[in-house]
Amino acid sequence: MRRPLVAIDARGYFTRGGVGRYTRNLVDHLLTTARRELSFRLLISNRHRPEDLVLPPGTSADVVVSRATWQDSDQENRYLADEVTGVDLFHSLTGQWVPVVTPAVSTIHDVTPLVCPALIADPIRAMFERICRGLPRSRAVIADSHHTARDLVRLLDVDPERITTVHAAVDDCFVARPPDWAALASFGVEPDGFFLAVGVTAPHKNLLGLLRAYAASSASSPLIIVAASGPGADVAREAVDRLRLADRVRVVPAPGDEKLASLYGACRGFIYPSFYEGFGLPVLEAMACGAPVICSDNSSLPEVAGESALFVAADRGDEIAGAIRTLDADADLRARLRASGPPQAARFSWPRAARQTIGVYQRVLRDAA
Repeated sequence: MRRPLVAIDARGYFTRGGVGRYTRNLVDHLLTTARRELSFRLLISNRHRPEDLVLPPGTSADVVVSRATWQDSDQENRYLADEVTGVDLFHSLTGQWVPVVTPAVSTIHDVTPLVCPALIADPIRAMFERICRGLPRSRAVIADSHHTARDLVRLLDVDPERITTVHAAVDDCFVARPPDWAALASFGVEPDGFFLAVGVTAPHKNLLGLLRAYAASSASSPLIIVAASGPGADVAREAVDRLRLADRVRVVPAPGDEKLASLYGACRGFIYPSFYEGFGLPVLEAMACGAPVICSDNSSLPEVAGESALFVAADRGDEIAGAIRTLDADADLRARLRASGPPQAARFSWPRAARQTIGVYQRVLRDAA
């Protein structure tokens, strides 16, 4: 009996950031979990070759180098429809391209442009408009969090019966571990001797609020901001210079995952005062590594952090500064948060996410039969 063929838009597989992590982990676990139930076609970026994709042992997939450039709507409309011809179901991992004919599932990571419109750049807004146009064509929608699911109903009038929440999880390398002294030395820091911020350079991540609160806290430990090279790092450095914090705050290039895990695990506190999150993967990564976490009390973050973080209002700099002071001074509190973070992070797993995603596929395939 022929297994249903599922095509996945995996062009984000090799990208950095949350979409890349989501794509790599979900694809790998889908191939492992459903290898006897489904066949897969993976559309990868035309900047890569099929051999660049290292599939999990014992799995297989039809790997197609898409002619459509990542996030190029004209090319997607021209090429992708042909590249999914003959498949039984298509999964858009960003919701940006949904074929007209093929039954489709879309993953929606967040609705930030609707919640924080003034903080979203025009290219991001244009991509989100494409997502909105594709939603009616999606037989089912996967949301990263219950909060995002509720926002899809509230702000875009999506039928809640079409939405399934499938939480993301962390990469396997993000675990609590003994300090890696060599890795920490490369950043000029010691265990429990610095505060850390990761993924805070986009406007809605509240970088300026973070820096002002850190300055007001008079914390004894320096702040390390990890920022990918490019515009985000430039924005962070300019903000640090403008606020005259160069003697206390350092912006460092994004390291490999192993070094990043070392920074998470060794920091005195991880600070993430975002205005809105569809999920909040850096918070989960930090907790998995045993970092004491300060994060916003809005959107999906309480859902992700549970009782394993200090929560603050993103628009209250005094609250953020107070939380930094408290964490800086209270070793017992840091120890309690270090201990509670990994069990909270372990509640989220990629094998579970893969099984739930397969359940969505099976429902769509049954309805389309």
